[in-house]
Amino acid sequence: MTRFWRRRVAFAVAIWFLLCAAGLFLDAHPRPALLALAVAATGVALLLFLDVQTPPVSWTLQSDEPVRARGEDPGLVLLSHLVSEQLYAREPGARLRRHLVEIVDRRLLAHHGISRIADPERAAALMGPALAQFVTAAPPYPRMTPSRIAQLADRIEEL
Repeated sequence: MTRFWRRRVAFAVAIWFLLCAAGLFLDAHPRPALLALAVAATGVALLLFLDVQTPPVSWTLQSDEPVRARGEDPGLVLLSHLVSEQLYAREPGARLRRHLVEIVDRRLLAHHGISRIADPERAAALMGPALAQFVTAAPPYPRMTPSRIAQLADRIEEL
């Protein structure tokens, strides 16, 4: 037994002895075994409470974004797939067009507070004739060239 534990046990025995002596002095008829059990249980509870020393916990995260390698932005990956599909597929699909129209709608709402569906005139004035024609075009949609996609992306960024 180390010195540290000897002191603790000696302290518990001293407390037990003092409680027994006080009980005899006050004529309370103490039961030494039950008193020893109570002192031991209290001592163990105090040891557990005082000896558990945990460092303070920090709940702040280093970053809210998941760790990704450079160029692995999900939106960018989706757009690159859609552009590849538009350029190299046998039949040009409407997925890229739908995605670009959704981006236009989000930018109009976020930057100007305008819904393209609720206020088409104001939205068309903000979009400009080329982007407004693209957004309101009816099927069948022609295949977009890389220069056309770049023009649309530039115009969408200007919104």
